[in-house]
Amino acid sequence: MFASGVKNSSRNEVDLSKTQLLTNTKLTDGTNGYKVKTLNVAYISAYFADAQISKENMIVSIYHSKNNSSKAEKLGRIIQVLGAKVASVRQMEEERKATALECEVMGPKSITRKKIADTFGCVQKAGHQEKFIEITIGDNFLKRF
Repeated sequence: MFASGVKNSSRNEVDLSKTQLLTNTKLTDGTNGYKVKTLNVAYISAYFADAQISKENMIVSIYHSKNNSSKAEKLGRIIQVLGAKVASVRQMEEERKATALECEVMGPKSITRKKIADTFGCVQKAGHQEKFIEITIGDNFLKRF
């Protein structure tokens, strides 16, 4: 069902069981399976980094609502894997705005802004700084993330 809305442009399949990302283990139901090892951004980037995002060399700041710093930090690690540089993950000052807000990506018109917005279902807005992107995520986004 998910794949029906995703375009298949230059699809690459990676068998994660043949990488150092997973460890073979016995699952709680008694069957054999895999467990994800601790994330190493540099190692994962070799598989999943987007060359276009890396080339644009954008610096990203993430602003989140109260009590959601761990999810915002996970979002930051994913964006780093994609190839952008995450400079900061901070709590928003305007908590009222954070409650109703879903997700907004503000920055110059770029491949990075578009891909982040498309990947996470965010609204794009034009920003004024050339190499900086601000991502603002509220409670509604963090509930589905």
